[in-house]
Parts: sequence; C-alpha cells; structure tokens
Amino acid sequence: FGGNLGMLFKVSDYAQIGLSGKLPAKINLDGEAKIRVWMSNYASYMSALASANPNAYLYAMAMVLGDTTDISATLNLPADIGWGINLKPNPNWSINADFTYTFWNALDKIVLEFDPPAQIGPTTMEENEMVTIWKDAFRASLGTEYKFSKLALRGGFFFDETPDPYATLNPTLPDTGEKYSGNIGLGWNFGKWLLDL
Repeated sequence: FGGNLGMLFKVSDYAQIGLSGKLPAKINLDGEAKIRVWMSNYASYMSALASANPNAYLYAMAMVLGDTTDISATLNLPADIGWGINLKPNPNWSINADFTYTFWNALDKIVLEFDPPAQIGPTTMEENEMVTIWKDAFRASLGTEYKFSKLALRGGFFFDETPDPYATLNPTLPDTGEKYSGNIGLGWNFGKWLLDL
C-alpha cells in the first residue's frame, strides 16, 4: 500500500504553484534461490606441481557446492516530496520548473531470508544482507513550450542525483551515477487529433 498526494494553486492566469508527495511503501518479494559456490583446488594443484606429479592437472579441477531453497525479502520504497511552478509570460509560452527530493535512505539494506536455511558445504545460511546504504537524492527539472497556430515546440533539461554510492554499486540494483538529460519535442494539432513527438 502507498499513496500520492498533489495540490495545485493558481496564483494568477500567468502563474501556478504545485506541491506533491509520495508515501513510503513496502513490497514483499518471494521466490526460489539457487545458490552455487565454485571452490578452487588451487592449493592442491600447486602442491602437486611442486612434487612433479604428472597428474597435477587432476588436482586443478574445481568443485561446486550449493543448495536450492525458498527465499523472501522486503523492499522498502522511499517517500518523496516535490515542488513545481508554471509561468506563462504570454498565452502561447509556458515555462515549468520542478524540484523533487527522495528519501532513498529507506533502502539502506535488503535482508534475504532462506526457508529452509541454505546448506552450502558445512555452512548453514538462514539470511543474507544486501547492503545498499543509499542516500537521499534530488532531481531538478526545467522545461518550456511555445505554441504556434498548430505546432508546439518543447525543450527541457533535468539533473538527477544518484542515491547509490560507488561502494555498494552492484548489478542487482544498478544506478548509472548522476544523470544529465536534455530533451526536445513537438506537438502537431490536426483538429480532433494531436501528435506528440
């Protein structure tokens, strides 16, 4: 369960101010985990080589330890709060700006629980932690649109700060770092139809 709330205040025909917010939410995940650990026999291989054993290559063969079990986790999705403004210098031209702050520190870690516990060789694993240590981050955007008789031209830019520190970056929850994005678009009015690109 979660929720979003937004308010728009019309200051005048030429200016509007908006506020928005999103409540935090939790998603319960479950599935099956197949755990495989590759064990190298490197030490035995080097020992066999040192003794000039002609079958040393046999000692280099690795073995696999692992287990298959049920897994569950809870993913904490963050709350955010935003502010925006719309200005219209004239009836055909609008300028928009917004700022959003997301409380990503809610995702400091993800605890994986194994039921029954996973057995990997002599080791029993009941749970494992994926440490993320995400930090709060913001996004700032600026955009504009100018309308002609049937054509509207649009342009915008946003900066999105990454919540993910390099120390915990991994393929499971990837983030590409700070993002800068420039965007252009247009709209064409065909009477009852509007084409946006």
